[in-house]
Amino acid sequence: MTRILVVDDDADARHLLERILTSAGYTVLTANDGHEGRRKTFKYRPAAVVTDLAMPERHGLQLIAEIKRNLTHTPVLAVTGEGRPVDAALDLAKRHGAEGLLGKPLERDAVLRVLDCLLRGESPADDHAVADEPDDDGVAVIMPPDLLRLKCGA
Repeated sequence: MTRILVVDDDADARHLLERILTSAGYTVLTANDGHEGRRKTFKYRPAAVVTDLAMPERHGLQLIAEIKRNLTHTPVLAVTGEGRPVDAALDLAKRHGAEGLLGKPLERDAVLRVLDCLLRGESPADDHAVADEPDDDGVAVIMPPDLLRLKCGA
């Protein structure tokens, strides 16, 4: 069976993803933060990693960058929740190496479709992805300082 690692500090979101993936026949490992996600990624070498972006201490962008530096063939699906600058966060995830991008709330069919594409080595359709260059005409994007530092290269 194909092993997928789900990393999310939100227990409800983590369990939802676990149910979706298990019902589709995947073996699912879970981690409740970026540190545990890093440890399990390198210990178990999952076929793919699904990670939330906004987590305390080690956030998803750090995890994505580390996976892409060390396990370049492991696809990453980045997810992030409502109430945040979703497009900006997903754009950052893409720039850090995430091949799949979905905003919450997650829909079962979208998760499985994107993950299936990633596991086949294909690029998912852009209906859930953000543009390469977001259109910022007159829009102020507010994001946590740690994400802003990563975006600005500080």
